[in-house]
Amino acid sequence: MLGQKFSHLPEVVKNLMIINGLFFLATWSLSYRGIDLSNMFALHQFQSPDFQPHQLITHMFMHANFTHLFFNMFTLWMFGKILENKWGSKRFLTYYLITGFGAALIYVGYIQFQIYNISSQLDTELINQVLNASRDSKISANQSDILSMQKLYALINVPMLGASGAVYGLLLAFGMIFPNTRLEMYVSLLILISFEIIFSIPLPIFNIFIILLVLSRINPELNNYIWYTIPIQAKYFVLAYGILELYLSIMYTNDGIAHLAHLGGMIFGIILLKYWKKKGDIWF
Repeated sequence: MLGQKFSHLPEVVKNLMIINGLFFLATWSLSYRGIDLSNMFALHQFQSPDFQPHQLITHMFMHANFTHLFFNMFTLWMFGKILENKWGSKRFLTYYLITGFGAALIYVGYIQFQIYNISSQLDTELINQVLNASRDSKISANQSDILSMQKLYALINVPMLGASGAVYGLLLAFGMIFPNTRLEMYVSLLILISFEIIFSIPLPIFNIFIILLVLSRINPELNNYIWYTIPIQAKYFVLAYGILELYLSIMYTNDGIAHLAHLGGMIFGIILLKYWKKKGDIWF
Protein backbone atom coordinates (compact mmCIF):
# COMPACT_ATOMS: atom_id res chain seq x y z
CA MET A 1 0.00 0.00 0.00
CA LEU A 2 2.79 2.46 0.93
CA GLY A 3 4.69 1.50 -2.22
CA GLN A 4 1.61 2.22 -4.35
CA LYS A 5 1.17 5.67 -2.81
CA PHE A 6 4.84 6.46 -3.26
CA SER A 7 4.76 5.38 -6.91
CA HIS A 8 1.90 7.82 -7.54
CA LEU A 9 4.02 10.80 -6.51
CA PRO A 10 5.11 13.10 -9.35
CA GLU A 11 8.65 12.35 -10.53
CA VAL A 12 10.55 15.37 -9.20
CA VAL A 13 9.01 15.28 -5.72
CA LYS A 14 9.61 11.54 -5.50
CA ASN A 15 13.25 11.81 -6.61
CA LEU A 16 13.95 14.78 -4.34
CA MET A 17 12.68 12.77 -1.38
CA ILE A 18 14.83 9.79 -2.40
CA ILE A 19 17.97 11.92 -2.86
CA ASN A 20 17.48 13.67 0.50
CA GLY A 21 16.96 10.31 2.18
CA LEU A 22 20.10 8.85 0.58
CA PHE A 23 22.19 11.86 1.62
CA PHE A 24 20.93 11.50 5.19
CA LEU A 25 21.66 7.77 5.32
CA ALA A 26 25.15 8.32 3.86
CA THR A 27 25.88 11.09 6.37
CA TRP A 28 24.70 8.96 9.27
CA SER A 29 26.52 5.77 8.23
CA LEU A 30 29.82 7.44 7.26
CA SER A 31 29.95 9.43 10.49
CA TYR A 32 30.79 6.15 12.28
CA ARG A 33 33.92 5.93 10.12
CA GLY A 34 34.95 9.46 11.00
CA ILE A 35 33.81 10.95 7.67
CA ASP A 36 31.74 14.12 7.97
CA LEU A 37 29.86 14.75 4.73
CA SER A 38 28.74 18.16 5.96
CA ASN A 39 32.32 19.35 5.42
CA MET A 40 31.86 18.56 1.74
CA PHE A 41 28.21 19.31 1.05
CA ALA A 42 26.82 21.72 3.69
CA LEU A 43 27.16 25.43 2.90
CA HIS A 44 30.21 27.09 4.47
CA GLN A 45 31.14 30.74 4.28
CA PHE A 46 33.65 31.89 1.67
CA GLN A 47 36.33 32.41 4.34
CA SER A 48 36.12 28.80 5.49
CA PRO A 49 38.70 26.32 4.15
CA ASP A 50 35.77 23.90 3.66
CA PHE A 51 33.87 26.19 1.26
CA GLN A 52 33.22 24.88 -2.24
CA PRO A 53 30.92 26.50 -4.87
CA HIS A 54 28.83 23.34 -5.26
CA GLN A 55 27.68 23.75 -1.64
CA LEU A 56 25.29 26.50 -2.75
CA ILE A 57 23.21 23.65 -4.20
CA THR A 58 24.22 20.53 -2.26
CA HIS A 59 23.35 22.07 1.13
CA MET A 60 19.69 21.57 0.15
CA PHE A 61 20.13 17.79 0.38
CA MET A 62 21.84 17.72 3.79
CA HIS A 63 19.97 17.59 7.12
CA ALA A 64 21.09 17.86 10.72
CA ASN A 65 18.94 15.06 12.11
CA PHE A 66 15.93 12.86 11.35
CA THR A 67 13.40 15.41 12.63
CA HIS A 68 14.87 18.08 10.36
CA LEU A 69 14.67 15.69 7.40
CA PHE A 70 11.20 14.40 8.24
CA PHE A 71 9.43 17.75 8.42
CA ASN A 72 11.13 19.14 5.34
CA MET A 73 10.18 16.02 3.35
CA PHE A 74 6.67 16.03 4.77
CA THR A 75 6.18 19.61 3.60
CA LEU A 76 7.75 18.80 0.22
CA TRP A 77 5.32 15.89 -0.14
CA MET A 78 2.30 17.86 1.08
CA PHE A 79 2.68 20.98 -1.09
CA GLY A 80 5.19 19.88 -3.73
CA LYS A 81 3.04 17.17 -5.30
CA ILE A 82 0.21 19.65 -5.88
CA LEU A 83 2.48 22.29 -7.40
CA GLU A 84 4.33 19.81 -9.63
CA ASN A 85 1.07 18.39 -10.93
CA LYS A 86 -0.07 21.92 -11.76
CA TRP A 87 3.18 23.29 -13.23
CA GLY A 88 4.87 20.22 -14.65
CA SER A 89 8.19 18.72 -13.60
CA LYS A 90 10.55 21.16 -15.34
CA ARG A 91 9.01 24.35 -13.93
CA PHE A 92 8.62 22.81 -10.49
CA LEU A 93 12.27 21.73 -10.31
CA THR A 94 13.39 25.15 -11.57
CA TYR A 95 11.34 26.86 -8.86
CA TYR A 96 12.58 24.51 -6.14
CA LEU A 97 16.26 24.97 -6.99
CA ILE A 98 16.06 28.74 -7.50
CA THR A 99 14.29 29.36 -4.19
CA GLY A 100 16.76 27.10 -2.38
CA PHE A 101 19.68 28.85 -4.06
CA GLY A 102 18.18 32.28 -3.33
CA ALA A 103 17.67 31.37 0.31
CA ALA A 104 21.36 30.46 0.51
CA LEU A 105 22.41 33.76 -1.07
CA ILE A 106 20.39 35.82 1.41
CA TYR A 107 21.68 33.80 4.35
CA VAL A 108 25.30 34.09 3.16
CA GLY A 109 24.85 37.83 2.63
CA TYR A 110 23.54 38.25 6.17
CA ILE A 111 26.39 36.21 7.68
CA GLN A 112 28.95 38.14 5.61
CA PHE A 113 27.51 41.38 7.01
CA GLN A 114 27.98 40.02 10.54
CA ILE A 115 31.52 38.87 9.71
CA TYR A 116 32.34 42.35 8.39
CA ASN A 117 31.00 44.02 11.54
CA ILE A 118 32.97 41.79 13.89
CA SER A 119 36.13 41.92 11.75
CA SER A 120 36.06 45.72 11.86
CA GLN A 121 36.48 45.52 15.65
CA LEU A 122 39.57 43.29 15.45
CA ASP A 123 43.05 43.94 14.13
CA THR A 124 44.47 41.96 11.21
CA GLU A 125 46.59 39.67 13.39
CA LEU A 126 43.61 38.52 15.45
CA ILE A 127 41.52 37.96 12.31
CA ASN A 128 44.34 35.83 10.87
CA GLN A 129 44.40 33.83 14.10
CA VAL A 130 40.72 33.07 13.62
CA LEU A 131 41.14 32.12 9.95
CA ASN A 132 44.09 29.84 10.70
CA ALA A 133 42.88 28.39 14.00
CA SER A 134 41.16 25.11 14.71
CA ARG A 135 38.26 24.93 17.13
CA ASP A 136 40.57 23.84 19.97
CA SER A 137 43.37 26.32 19.34
CA LYS A 138 44.43 28.63 22.15
CA ILE A 139 44.07 32.32 21.31
CA SER A 140 46.14 35.13 22.81
CA ALA A 141 43.96 38.23 23.31
CA ASN A 142 41.96 40.10 25.93
CA GLN A 143 38.58 38.76 27.02
CA SER A 144 36.52 41.10 24.83
CA ASP A 145 38.53 40.25 21.73
CA ILE A 146 38.36 36.53 22.52
CA LEU A 147 34.54 36.68 22.59
CA SER A 148 34.51 38.51 19.25
CA MET A 149 36.95 36.00 17.79
CA GLN A 150 34.83 33.09 18.97
CA LYS A 151 31.76 34.62 17.32
CA LEU A 152 33.74 35.21 14.15
CA TYR A 153 35.01 31.64 14.14
CA ALA A 154 31.46 30.29 14.53
CA LEU A 155 30.11 32.52 11.75
CA ILE A 156 32.82 31.36 9.35
CA ASN A 157 32.92 27.66 10.20
CA VAL A 158 29.39 26.61 11.24
CA PRO A 159 27.70 25.51 8.00
CA MET A 160 24.09 25.87 6.86
CA LEU A 161 22.25 22.80 5.67
CA GLY A 162 18.74 21.66 4.84
CA ALA A 163 15.99 22.01 2.24
CA SER A 164 14.06 24.53 4.34
CA GLY A 165 14.71 27.51 2.03
CA ALA A 166 13.25 25.66 -0.97
CA VAL A 167 10.44 24.21 1.17
CA TYR A 168 9.42 27.66 2.38
CA GLY A 169 9.44 28.70 -1.27
CA LEU A 170 6.93 25.91 -1.96
CA LEU A 171 4.81 27.03 0.97
CA LEU A 172 4.78 30.58 -0.41
CA ALA A 173 3.84 29.34 -3.89
CA PHE A 174 0.97 27.23 -2.56
CA GLY A 175 -0.40 30.23 -0.65
CA MET A 176 -0.26 32.42 -3.77
CA ILE A 177 -1.58 29.84 -6.25
CA PHE A 178 -4.28 28.41 -3.96
CA PRO A 179 -4.92 31.30 -1.53
CA ASN A 180 -8.39 30.22 -0.40
CA THR A 181 -7.63 26.53 0.12
CA ARG A 182 -8.36 25.57 3.71
CA LEU A 183 -5.60 23.93 5.71
CA GLU A 184 -6.03 22.24 9.07
CA MET A 185 -3.79 23.55 11.88
CA TYR A 186 -3.07 21.45 14.95
CA VAL A 187 -4.01 23.49 18.02
CA SER A 188 -1.53 21.55 20.17
CA LEU A 189 1.28 22.57 17.81
CA LEU A 190 0.22 26.22 17.95
CA ILE A 191 0.21 26.08 21.75
CA LEU A 192 3.78 24.72 21.81
CA ILE A 193 5.02 27.41 19.42
CA SER A 194 3.25 30.15 21.41
CA PHE A 195 4.67 28.84 24.68
CA GLU A 196 8.21 28.96 23.27
CA ILE A 197 7.81 32.52 21.95
CA ILE A 198 6.02 34.02 24.97
CA PHE A 199 8.30 32.54 27.61
CA SER A 200 11.50 32.54 25.50
CA ILE A 201 12.11 28.89 26.37
CA PRO A 202 13.80 26.87 23.60
CA LEU A 203 11.73 23.73 23.07
CA PRO A 204 12.19 20.79 20.69
CA ILE A 205 8.69 21.62 19.45
CA PHE A 206 8.33 19.04 16.72
CA ASN A 207 9.84 16.28 18.87
CA ILE A 208 7.28 17.02 21.60
CA PHE A 209 4.50 17.13 19.00
CA ILE A 210 5.45 13.69 17.66
CA ILE A 211 5.47 12.33 21.22
CA LEU A 212 1.99 13.79 21.75
CA LEU A 213 0.74 12.12 18.58
CA VAL A 214 2.14 8.78 19.73
CA LEU A 215 0.54 9.21 23.15
CA SER A 216 -2.80 9.96 21.50
CA ARG A 217 -2.64 6.53 19.86
CA ILE A 218 -1.84 4.85 23.17
CA ASN A 219 -4.51 6.69 25.14
CA PRO A 220 -7.70 7.26 23.08
CA GLU A 221 -8.95 9.83 25.61
CA LEU A 222 -6.22 12.21 24.44
CA ASN A 223 -7.32 12.02 20.80
CA ASN A 224 -9.79 14.89 20.93
CA TYR A 225 -7.23 17.23 22.48
CA ILE A 226 -4.09 16.39 20.53
CA TRP A 227 -5.70 15.89 17.11
CA TYR A 228 -8.00 18.91 17.40
CA THR A 229 -7.52 21.25 14.44
CA ILE A 230 -8.80 24.60 13.23
CA PRO A 231 -9.23 25.52 9.55
CA ILE A 232 -7.19 28.38 8.10
CA GLN A 233 -6.96 29.65 4.54
CA ALA A 234 -3.60 29.06 2.86
CA LYS A 235 -2.93 32.78 2.31
CA TYR A 236 -3.25 33.52 6.03
CA PHE A 237 -1.22 30.42 6.92
CA VAL A 238 1.66 31.58 4.70
CA LEU A 239 1.42 35.16 5.99
CA ALA A 240 1.54 33.92 9.58
CA TYR A 241 4.59 31.77 8.83
CA GLY A 242 6.35 34.69 7.14
CA ILE A 243 5.72 36.97 10.12
CA LEU A 244 6.82 34.24 12.53
CA GLU A 245 10.10 33.68 10.66
CA LEU A 246 10.76 37.43 10.55
CA TYR A 247 10.18 37.66 14.30
CA LEU A 248 12.38 34.64 15.01
CA SER A 249 15.16 35.96 12.77
CA ILE A 250 15.26 39.12 14.89
CA MET A 251 14.70 37.69 18.36
CA TYR A 252 16.40 34.27 18.11
CA THR A 253 19.65 34.94 16.30
CA ASN A 254 21.58 32.19 18.13
CA ASP A 255 19.11 29.30 18.08
CA GLY A 256 20.97 27.41 15.35
CA ILE A 257 18.16 27.84 12.81
CA ALA A 258 18.65 29.86 9.62
CA HIS A 259 15.39 31.83 9.81
CA LEU A 260 16.63 34.33 7.23
CA ALA A 261 17.15 31.47 4.79
CA HIS A 262 13.48 30.55 5.26
CA LEU A 263 12.51 34.14 4.49
CA GLY A 264 14.95 34.12 1.58
CA GLY A 265 13.18 31.16 0.02
CA MET A 266 9.86 33.01 0.29
CA ILE A 267 11.33 36.25 -1.11
CA PHE A 268 12.84 34.52 -4.14
CA GLY A 269 9.56 32.62 -4.54
CA ILE A 270 7.61 35.88 -4.79
CA ILE A 271 10.09 37.33 -7.30
CA LEU A 272 10.02 34.22 -9.50
CA LEU A 273 6.23 33.86 -9.42
CA LYS A 274 5.74 37.53 -10.29
CA TYR A 275 8.23 37.18 -13.16
CA TRP A 276 6.47 34.11 -14.56
CA LYS A 277 3.10 35.81 -14.20
CA LYS A 278 4.33 38.91 -16.04
CA LYS A 279 5.59 36.68 -18.87
CA GLY A 280 2.21 34.97 -19.00
CA ASP A 281 3.64 31.55 -18.08
CA ILE A 282 1.44 31.10 -15.02
CA TRP A 283 -1.78 32.67 -13.72
CA PHE A 284 -2.95 33.28 -10.16
